[in-house]
Amino acid sequence: MKILATGLMTAIAFWIATIPAGAEIIVINNGLAPPNPANVIDADNSFPDTVYVQNVGCDVTVAYPCEAPGSPTSVELVDGGSVGGGLSAFESSTVTISGGSVGFFGANDSSTVTMRGGSVAGAVTPSGHSSVVITGGSVGGIIAPDESSTVTIVGTGFAVDGVPVDFGPILAKSGTLTGTLESGEPIDTVFCHAYCGGPISATTGLITLVPEPEAAPLFSAAALSLAALRTAKRQSKR
Repeated sequence: MKILATGLMTAIAFWIATIPAGAEIIVINNGLAPPNPANVIDADNSFPDTVYVQNVGCDVTVAYPCEAPGSPTSVELVDGGSVGGGLSAFESSTVTISGGSVGFFGANDSSTVTMRGGSVAGAVTPSGHSSVVITGGSVGGIIAPDESSTVTIVGTGFAVDGVPVDFGPILAKSGTLTGTLESGEPIDTVFCHAYCGGPISATTGLITLVPEPEAAPLFSAAALSLAALRTAKRQSKR
């Protein structure tokens, strides 16, 4: 695990702060949102390398962090679209993945990435008070939030290393998460809290499991029924 942690942290720093040798980074910082064509990555607008989604006037390939961010940008990756490298949101921007494929994705600087479908070949790495919400799709690599970010996974039947777990924060530092996402797709993904680099605490970015919306009312009703049953049992003993 120590080797994994060291390698992962090195890779994350590389993805966020530098331009990969020989690769192109496409910067989308127009302050717009779909349905603007330039903000939809589809079969007609795909990229072989890496895409950074940023505020107007910001370019982290030149200076990071941005000193004077403006309006955030929103981008969607849809069926038919692809990003061969990474897809990262910076400076409060947003990315929605509903289809297509991407090498890895990250959220930085209070940005948000929502994954409803599609596929991610590599790591999911939110940082800097950002958030990731996963309700569908497939993640082929590791899910590794840092100590100031969050990952919310919506679905049912979750287990860690084969042991069923309750909804709420995953308390294990690392392991393999399985279950069924809200979309009906299975999840079978390695995870590691705090980039695998430290103990879990109140300040650690946690992966939280949430019941799918259809299951949430049933989950709440079951909890209320159980509480009522316990109350009735206590009263009958008096």
